[in-house]
Amino acid sequence: MLYPRILIGTSGWDYDDWLDIFYETDRGMFTYYTRYFSTVEINSSFYILLSEKFYKGLSESSPSEFLFSLKMYRG
Repeated sequence: MLYPRILIGTSGWDYDDWLDIFYETDRGMFTYYTRYFSTVEINSSFYILLSEKFYKGLSESSPSEFLFSLKMYRG
C-alpha cells in the first residue's frame, strides 16, 4: 500500500519572534528553515506583487523537492 506524502511547513518563515527559539541569527532564515521543513506558504504574495528575482532566489536557496504554496494576490 502506498502512503501519501505528508508535507510539514508554516505560513512564512521570517518572524522575529522565532529568533533564539528556532533561529540562532536573523541571517539566512529561509535556508535554515528548509533544513527542517519541506514546504512553506508565501504569505506576502497576497499583499504585494513579488518580483521574479524574489522567487528565483527562493528556488535557488531550497532543495529541489521543496514545495511552495502561494497566497494569490488580492489586487
